[in-house]
Amino acid sequence: MTAPIFRNSILFPALVFIFSSALLSCRPPDEARRIERDRRRRLEEMAEEHRAQIMADPANKVAYSNLGVVYAELDNLPAAIEAFESAIEIDPEYAEAYNNLGAAYTRANDPVNALANFEKAAELSPDYVDAWFNMGVIGLELEDHEKAARAFKRVLELNPGDADAVFNLAMAHLRLEELDAAWERFEQLQELNPRLASQLFGRLAGAAVRPSPRATLPPLLPGAE
Repeated sequence: MTAPIFRNSILFPALVFIFSSALLSCRPPDEARRIERDRRRRLEEMAEEHRAQIMADPANKVAYSNLGVVYAELDNLPAAIEAFESAIEIDPEYAEAYNNLGAAYTRANDPVNALANFEKAAELSPDYVDAWFNMGVIGLELEDHEKAARAFKRVLELNPGDADAVFNLAMAHLRLEELDAAWERFEQLQELNPRLASQLFGRLAGAAVRPSPRATLPPLLPGAE
């Protein structure tokens, strides 16, 4: 089964340090280890900075949320969850913290709590695209395909050009056996992202029943505060 595309939005917008671990696989082992050590050292320094901000201002919700992001990047998920919960305790309407908390629960393989927090983030901020997107992904993982479809439709209301959302919505339609709708999303995806359209075609072509006019389409060859 083709996995849905998950948008890892745990990186809070105010946190400017971004690192891609995928780069390490292209490096010699010694250099990769050095880069990882440097990354962790920088993250520890950032954690210390955020803890100092919290000491200076215990009501600094952004510092708590950013601290949670750093803990998550250090794979300390219990500490990350605690930090996000502290941010929410300061501001119970802090949508970004709920989204980050949902992402942390996702990393902790707790989709039920993840979904609850994504839903809360979307409730508090109805135009929060990442919260709706992540809600849809978890809906697919929990096999609540109707919830997933509603979430991805909302993403596309807010951002009609979101190719990942089109792909995931097509997967929800496919699992709901709504094949006409899935093929319509395929046609939309051809314009937005031919590579993803090619992947989707492989799934649609394997469906037991397909709309005949589209059945012969060839696969295409080649994205705070």
